[in-house]
Amino acid sequence: MQATTAAPPLHAAIVHSTAFQEQPQGHEMGIITNDLKKAYSERLPLSTILNYFGNGHCVLAADVDTDENNTMQFVSASFFAIDVDDDNEETDIKEIVSMLKGKLAGIFHTFSHGIKGNRYRLVFQLDQRITNEREMRGIIEIMVDELAAMGIPVDRQAIPPKQVIRGGKAAQLIDEQAMINAGQYKDKARQKAQSKQNALFDPNSRNHKPLPFDELKRMCEAIGHIPTSAGRGQEWNQCVYAIKHYVEMKMIADEEGRQLFDIISGGEATEKQWNAIKPRGEATIGTLIHKAEEQGFKPSARTFQASISYGQTYTADRLEVKGYLQAKDIKPLIEEGGSILLDSPTGSAKTTSVIDAFQEIASKQKHFYVFACPTVALTDQVANDHSLRSVKGQTERVMANAMRDARQGKRVFVSTYDKVPALIEHLRRVYPELTFTLAIDEYHKLVSDYDYRYRAISDLKAVQGQAENVLALSGTPEDIDKNEFDRVVKVNTGRNGSPCNEFGVYTFEYRKNALTEITELLKVRVQHHGWRVIVYMQSKANIDRVKQALRKAGIKTHVIDASKKSNSEYKNIVENGTIDDDVQVLLTTNVIADGVSIYNELDWEVIAVADGEHSPLFNVSALKQMSNRLRNSYRRFSVFTLEARAKEDDLFNIEGAYHYRDSIARRITDELNSHPLFDRKLFAQSHIERNYGLTEDCLNNCLTYDKAWNRYNAALDQELYYAKYRNAFLKATERILNLNRIGTLNISKAVRDNNLETALTEQSIAETDEVLQLSEDEKKENILSAFTPKVYHAFRNEDEQIMNEFKRQVTATHYACLKALAPYVSFETCQSVVIQVKRKADTHAFFQMLMSRVETDFHSQIHRPSKTREAIQELLKLDTFCLNDEFKEEIQEIAKRIGVTKKDVEGVLKMMNVESKRTNQGRMKRVDGVQSVDDMAQKFGLSHEQVIEGLINMAKSKAHCMKKQREQS
Repeated sequence: MQATTAAPPLHAAIVHSTAFQEQPQGHEMGIITNDLKKAYSERLPLSTILNYFGNGHCVLAADVDTDENNTMQFVSASFFAIDVDDDNEETDIKEIVSMLKGKLAGIFHTFSHGIKGNRYRLVFQLDQRITNEREMRGIIEIMVDELAAMGIPVDRQAIPPKQVIRGGKAAQLIDEQAMINAGQYKDKARQKAQSKQNALFDPNSRNHKPLPFDELKRMCEAIGHIPTSAGRGQEWNQCVYAIKHYVEMKMIADEEGRQLFDIISGGEATEKQWNAIKPRGEATIGTLIHKAEEQGFKPSARTFQASISYGQTYTADRLEVKGYLQAKDIKPLIEEGGSILLDSPTGSAKTTSVIDAFQEIASKQKHFYVFACPTVALTDQVANDHSLRSVKGQTERVMANAMRDARQGKRVFVSTYDKVPALIEHLRRVYPELTFTLAIDEYHKLVSDYDYRYRAISDLKAVQGQAENVLALSGTPEDIDKNEFDRVVKVNTGRNGSPCNEFGVYTFEYRKNALTEITELLKVRVQHHGWRVIVYMQSKANIDRVKQALRKAGIKTHVIDASKKSNSEYKNIVENGTIDDDVQVLLTTNVIADGVSIYNELDWEVIAVADGEHSPLFNVSALKQMSNRLRNSYRRFSVFTLEARAKEDDLFNIEGAYHYRDSIARRITDELNSHPLFDRKLFAQSHIERNYGLTEDCLNNCLTYDKAWNRYNAALDQELYYAKYRNAFLKATERILNLNRIGTLNISKAVRDNNLETALTEQSIAETDEVLQLSEDEKKENILSAFTPKVYHAFRNEDEQIMNEFKRQVTATHYACLKALAPYVSFETCQSVVIQVKRKADTHAFFQMLMSRVETDFHSQIHRPSKTREAIQELLKLDTFCLNDEFKEEIQEIAKRIGVTKKDVEGVLKMMNVESKRTNQGRMKRVDGVQSVDDMAQKFGLSHEQVIEGLINMAKSKAHCMKKQREQS
């Protein structure tokens, strides 16, 4: 019987179309790189890739994507090339092939071969795709080390995964089945990185002492702001790359690195730029020290006592998502197992995607999926949204009902934190050998609520330790100890900010007047401006006082707190995600601050009262959660707080505070356990032991300490710090909202001067050099002068600073229209369309027409079975006029035939061209096919070329998204 040959492995590669006859250089390489950024990767066998190399084609040996700054982002890679620069012609290719048998897959000569000695590239392929750029870089470096150890004169500057590999000549396939074991090489790379890190902590090393954050901060302050526009771009690069290198070596936390980055950048650079920095070791912390010493910096005499555990022990990954998370994004995380923290912005569909993934994976085996929520409100909302049973307190026969569901084959449950242990215990009685996956929503609550919910959280953490897989979810992970997890996956949806249009600050001068002044503020906002307001205040008594004053003024005010969960307003928010239309002010504690979604109109303001006496809301993560409860765009998120007395504005370093506490707790515990007279049975907590969470470990007959308690106290220290230093608090709030405040309005002064209404009406809250806010009519008239080519390119490149400035000058509808269109059409087309936006319904009319045509074309080209396709085919049959009522009946019948709702079919109908006319019989309708180029051009006064440009670009974008989704699947 004839043996079958294994199919050759396929690799993602992007190949330039030009076959060069000599090596491209300089400017030409820049053009090639830009061309490759616009191209899509192909999956090719190595024989084909080598053929391209041998014919002079440039190749990118990876699948990459480009971000909003046109910077390449690594997606995956499974092969690489290493340069051999044999100037003295000492190597023998046959000998190298023999030495690398089973590893070397191919080889090709560069254009310099024979001119500068032997010049060739060795090509290797991996037995699996690598999706982490750092891991890929580490694998390449290990291979370079091995080749150098063999005496092969390799170029030590290994080709990075995202660097274009220039082609050459005389390519040869050595062994298409030769593979590098990626797992082994990843382990070697990790060991090498750990050795480097250990060397930095070597007490015998004179040159590599780890530096504390405050020492680094003094260095950066000595260097000062380096403006890149002043011809100092290279100097800026050296400093920020050195800082990022220190972060990646796990010497300081990412947040600390970001603060240093802000000092060097003068606050001008964005978080996206920080995240895009990928150091390769060219600049290290020594570079930063040298730059600081040049500016007169003198190191302090203090030494830094730290252990390696201060650094990062988890694996950090990024997940790029267009729009919203889906089950297909979550399933691989669950299936890979272990404990994972999913750092994903609020509104990214974390909950829905995880529940959907659970339901898709779940079977009738003895593995269960539990989704834990911090509050009854959130538990109810999640259960209602997904037609699941909610396991919560004060529910009759809750466990009996859950067990009945389990016996009927249901494997997915939604529970409050406190009921998870009881649920698992009851399930074990029926299924003694059960395993389970636990998802914990709003995981930051395990830190912020640890004090007053100690028992529930401790029991939940105990169950967390028993789970086969753990998925912790949070949109505000700043307070969480990430070293609890095997992996931290940061999700980038491209829209990580709050839905508020702006961030403002109201201050008051004396605490005794605070409640009076916020009441006056609310009266003006509601009665004179017509806004609706949600006020977060952590005091039921003060909420009641404000409520009485507002109701006395005739303002419809509702209250929600923990004691009023049974009222209709609370149920309406939980079940429907809405607030009654007649409610003008909603006063609430943080009971609805986590997870609950409210779908709103624009004219809302959210005010958080942050005052130590009336409402101690100084947890900036909690403020971010509050700002995101309104899921649609709204006018403003504001903080109402005491006027700052201290000038201090340095951000609190929670990682440093936690590790400081942790080191003390560890030392005390070790000392007590090693004391010759220590007896666990005689141990009793007192002030210090209690402060550091020392407790008995009965199983091991010793003392231990509660890390979660110390994390909670570090977070509490942060709140106390921000309560004392208001400027630092407001700076931290700007950072977490990703919005600069538009200014500060002193309410006390405005009331004292009897001009509060004028102050708010004229928007004197804006910065002193800011022009007065334009009226809506002025904004409408201002659109063409405000929308310039510079703004257009800002939309294309997602330059948030320019976009935010433009946003304040135009209406929300004009802004939304341009933001959606700019990626697909020209500046002139944007101009022609935006001036036709007269009402909210016009905002996305042209965009939707383009999208509808692209999607209908997509469904009509070849047979792609889907319900949308079925609906389109059925709707196209309604091509003769019929009365409106008959038309509605036809829509209902189509819905029945294809098994969807009428609303679904009506959504597809919006993709079609519907013609209406009035007759003696009444109004009539028919479907006149799909939107044509002529229809769109005529309706919006555009040329055919302008419409076609939009269709082509949108189709390319859709194809690219689909390609990425398939590869991720």
